[in-house]
Amino acid sequence: DAAAMVSGSVAVLQQVYADSNNNALPTASLIKAILFNTADEVNSVGIDYKTGFGLLNAYQAVKALQQKEYDGSSLQQGQQWTRNINVPANAAQIKVTLSWTDSSSSLNNSKAIVNDLDLELIRIGDGTIFKPWVLSTAAHIDSLVKLPIRKRDSLNTAEQISVSLPNAGAYQIKVFGTSITTTSQ
Repeated sequence: DAAAMVSGSVAVLQQVYADSNNNALPTASLIKAILFNTADEVNSVGIDYKTGFGLLNAYQAVKALQQKEYDGSSLQQGQQWTRNINVPANAAQIKVTLSWTDSSSSLNNSKAIVNDLDLELIRIGDGTIFKPWVLSTAAHIDSLVKLPIRKRDSLNTAEQISVSLPNAGAYQIKVFGTSITTTSQ
């Protein structure tokens, strides 16, 4: 049932995007980021092996597209993208998701991704840096139930930072083109 729900939701999101963008279709990475960012957390804060980024919330995904709560910029090797945002008082959560569609890795490569982008969220008032949630990759059954930790992610093509009950004020989102071997991402 989940595959049918997600497939149908993606079709709706593509139509919503096309309706306000001269019938152009959105990139797969944009749809992925919107779905991940608007998902409702189920088991724990951040991602987990059981529910991934959470439970699909198609209504919030459509709203995010309609309100253009995204940016489709691209980066080249060594470049940095930044965006300042203001978090209002009494916000329940701030959630930022980065996603990109990667190139195919070469055969027998020890690393599956080719291009590596990195995401950070900085609370400007005190300089606190929030890194993405990352799951344990240890080859042990206990890894499946470990909570995610915050650190640099060099394994996945989607990264997410969430902060529950964030302090009100100015924040800066940063994306780094850490290792980009194709033209741009």
